[in-house]
Amino acid sequence: MPVNNLFTDLKNQPAIAYEGNPDFINEALDTKKPIDEIFRQAQKSFNAWSKLDPDARTTDALLRTLDFDFFELLDSVTIARSRRHIEYLNC
Repeated sequence: MPVNNLFTDLKNQPAIAYEGNPDFINEALDTKKPIDEIFRQAQKSFNAWSKLDPDARTTDALLRTLDFDFFELLDSVTIARSRRHIEYLNC
C-alpha cells in the first residue's frame, strides 16, 4: 500500500480525482483558501519546523503552525481504517 510522505503526494490525490483542475478541486473542498495556497503554507510551516533544534521539533510544534484548511483538506483525502479492517484486508 503506498504511503504519502511528501506534500506533493497529497496534493496529487485530489488532482487525479478532479483531472488536475484546481478550480474543480477548490469548489469541492470545504476550505477558505485555494488548494495551492494551502500546500504552499503547509510546506513553509514544515520547512521552518524542520530547522528547529531537535528538542523543539515536536509533532505538537508542527501541528500548531499548520492552517485549519490543511486539516480540512486532509479529511477530504484520508480514508480512515480500523485495525480490524486492516487485519481483514491482509487475510
